Amino acid sequence: MDQICSEHLENHTNKTYQERMNQTASSKFRAIAKHLGENVKLLDFGSGFSPEFIKQVTQTGTHYVAYDVSQIVQSQLQENNIDFITKEQLENAEDEFDIIYMSSVFHELMSYLSRPERTKTFAMLDRALKPDGTIIIRDWGPGETSSLVTSIEVASEDVNDEVYTWIKALVKNSVISMPTIVCDDNDNPIVPYIYKANNQTIYEIMFHAVWGLDSLERESKESYVIVDHLIHKWICAPHGYKITQSQNEFDEAYLPHLQKYFKIDSIPWPTKVIYELKKRCRNSTPANFIAQLPQ
Repeated sequence: MDQICSEHLENHTNKTYQERMNQTASSKFRAIAKHLGENVKLLDFGSGFSPEFIKQVTQTGTHYVAYDVSQIVQSQLQENNIDFITKEQLENAEDEFDIIYMSSVFHELMSYLSRPERTKTFAMLDRALKPDGTIIIRDWGPGETSSLVTSIEVASEDVNDEVYTWIKALVKNSVISMPTIVCDDNDNPIVPYIYKANNQTIYEIMFHAVWGLDSLERESKESYVIVDHLIHKWICAPHGYKITQSQNEFDEAYLPHLQKYFKIDSIPWPTKVIYELKKRCRNSTPANFIAQLPQ
């Protein structure tokens, strides 16, 4: 797992990526703000380095602990006197954290880890979380699984080829199927292109393209459609958690980035979906807890 994640996350330490992450730090904080306070210990799993977010968390009195496999991120955390935990320490942690937070991390675990590696990772996090603790997952997702067909128009001819390059890469990596390009009465593609596909495919295209081609090699391997059945499959069912709440997040900071590539007036889908998962109490058996989950 370390080699896969480390190679990927090292790329996440470039300047453009960090600037984008810091721009959305307030949204990342709002997703967990109500859970923070004195005597709360938080593990930011796959933390990256976001000084503004860390400051917001620690100002509540919360004990913030970061975990990131990137050596560059670890050095940044150490240089700024921010508490972080190593892989070995996390593997040996038990009932240590009140909250485990995964912000834009779950989709990476789904995209890069093998099934045994995912199983091992979520078992490790379950051990590290206190009884009756909470896992909060904030990640990409259109907020629905509808197969309804929709369309999106590219903003201009200047970015037409760039968007198409993203689509070809996503198709090559089996993230999406090729969308339909709308044609005129003579069967010539309308330029700039208009794409038709189901909601999930259009969502993948839109939120990948905003990263720009510098991120193509990395991001085109990741699926951004995270829906609740994946969380049930990998966390709730094996470990007896229950999704107690989910909510959509519409971060307007993404709108100008989206409008560079697509003709839209507002954000059509959530930029993130936030799931809260409650750990079973000691006197709750996994079987009884799982029986409460939606079928």
